[in-house]
Amino acid sequence: MKSDSSKRRSSPVAMALALWLAAQAGSGAALAAGTPAAASKPAPGMFAPTPDNPLQHPAARNAGSGPAPVTLAPGAPASLAGAPDLAPLRAQAARIAAELAERCPLAAPSDAAALDACRQAMFHGSALRNALAADIAWGRDGKFPTSPLAATGLTRFSPDALAGMYLPLFMFNGRWSVDYVPEEGRARLRLEAAFRNRLAPGEFPYPFWHDPAKWSAYENTHAIVLWWAPDGASFDVGQFSWRGPLAAGAHIDPLPTPAFDGRWMWTDAQGRMQPKVTLFDGLYSAGNPYKKRVDASYRSFALALRKGDCVSCHSPDNASGMQRLVLLQTPMHAATEIDAVLDSIRRERMPIDTYGSEIALDAATRRLLLDRGAKFAAEVKAARDWEAARDGAARPAARTAQLR
Repeated sequence: MKSDSSKRRSSPVAMALALWLAAQAGSGAALAAGTPAAASKPAPGMFAPTPDNPLQHPAARNAGSGPAPVTLAPGAPASLAGAPDLAPLRAQAARIAAELAERCPLAAPSDAAALDACRQAMFHGSALRNALAADIAWGRDGKFPTSPLAATGLTRFSPDALAGMYLPLFMFNGRWSVDYVPEEGRARLRLEAAFRNRLAPGEFPYPFWHDPAKWSAYENTHAIVLWWAPDGASFDVGQFSWRGPLAAGAHIDPLPTPAFDGRWMWTDAQGRMQPKVTLFDGLYSAGNPYKKRVDASYRSFALALRKGDCVSCHSPDNASGMQRLVLLQTPMHAATEIDAVLDSIRRERMPIDTYGSEIALDAATRRLLLDRGAKFAAEVKAARDWEAARDGAARPAARTAQLR
């Protein structure tokens, strides 16, 4: 959040919130999408065969090297200080890679049905989603191969956001490798992957093309790299990487970077809010009885966010230069971060001024954010619990980590 009221009037995120609220109120104002329509033909060569074993990258067949391994006890991983016994991690990696190859296989990069099948499978109780930490950092690979994770600009997500809106944008061929990086004190999983670069604009959680370098990084992805936390219990960092060979069997023809018109959300020619994947209908099941209540409570909370100018900082352009960015510019982004938002407001860690110093919200705005945010959080929890019961597995506990 920032206190500069002049930014509130011109912020594209504030405009997006206003547009979303107007659409929910039935204004029906139709605006053109912020990018040209996606191509409908598959990229040539997408279905090239993979002749050898699809479940393991050749590099993964080599035993780990380095200091004496530390054995990880089943169910209670030991510290990974020093090269660990990678066998349990490789077993987990093989399960994840095989599931991804089955549920999110290589397909035409414009295939919306393949995307939706992947998204639903990944969001609802997949092995990968269940392996994600309650707080996971996500972003492009470091500028240099030796760039430390701590110095890499990443965005913080919950498992719901990453598994529902971001990871399904990639296709997988089942090839993988696991190694240990002593400098990080972590093991990592590399999954060969290709990016669905020819989807309709509303299938992306926000216009990646607002930054040509970011769009290029996504489009030229060769692998998804997932880092186990130091205790080996879950993945708490994920990156899309252009390093290494192109995923076997994949061929992606790059597109010119689409023009960005400054809007994170928009109404399409049919009067529908976009990006659709960021709306509650995009991820929650059709039978979820809490969807309308979540939607109504979000509309109320969105007005409080506008009053507090919260999203001028928490938007994809990262105007405040956060090292670990948190996004709030769409309904689903806000839903996955609501507990962390409320915690930071209670601790008076938000908003910040242009120098990064914490400043006090006026009492009325603070109370409005807390009251409406608590209502929104309760409805989100009810919706998530219903989805968890439907999936037959408990979802990770809600996040309460501070945003700063």
